[in-house]
Amino acid sequence: RREYTVKLHGTSSRFDLLLTNDKGDEFLLEVKSCTLFSKTGAMFPDAITERGRKHLLHLKELQNEGYHTGVLFLVQWDQAQWFLPDYHTDLEFAKTFKEVAPSLDWKAVAVAWDETFTMPTVTHECSYPSSILDTEAHDSGVYVMVMHLDHDLDLEIGSKGMMHFKPGYYMYVGSAKTNLTKRIERHKRKRKKMHWHLDYFRGHCAMIAGLPIRTSGRPQA
Repeated sequence: RREYTVKLHGTSSRFDLLLTNDKGDEFLLEVKSCTLFSKTGAMFPDAITERGRKHLLHLKELQNEGYHTGVLFLVQWDQAQWFLPDYHTDLEFAKTFKEVAPSLDWKAVAVAWDETFTMPTVTHECSYPSSILDTEAHDSGVYVMVMHLDHDLDLEIGSKGMMHFKPGYYMYVGSAKTNLTKRIERHKRKRKKMHWHLDYFRGHCAMIAGLPIRTSGRPQA
């Protein structure tokens, strides 16, 4: 049965599938398509998903109440050997996944498609190097701010003095030992007290993206 809704303790969630075997045993399954991959690795999600995080928590709660629940990640890259929640993109999802994964019946499988794109073939199950989350899934690291300037600009940048900027795309690279998320959000705001060199430039350009790169190594930028 598709798109099955379950209510428990006032919380309602709709899951992708309710599977039933010949004995009448039921299995609530959430299916996720994983399209973020490179070389031999794959990660999910590729954008912040609060809904996905809440689904994980609800699945764990249902499991504790006696339901059989799980998640199936379909990795759209048959060369992927390992899978992790993408702590760079969505740290809270990664933390939640780490918490609930031992309680759920979940798998990440690599699939291959033929030229008809009608039905994928499962090639293998991906490994889960969970120890990486212990060391890397924290709110620290480096970041890249991507901006676009649509006009010529002469601007005084703090101690650097007057600088000329041509129209185009600009990247600002920085680091944060703690509170990386807050640092990125601060850089996105136009109105703030001038502190970093970027603060002077920010009010004259369009912010395209703020990209976090979380790492336990010593941030340098």
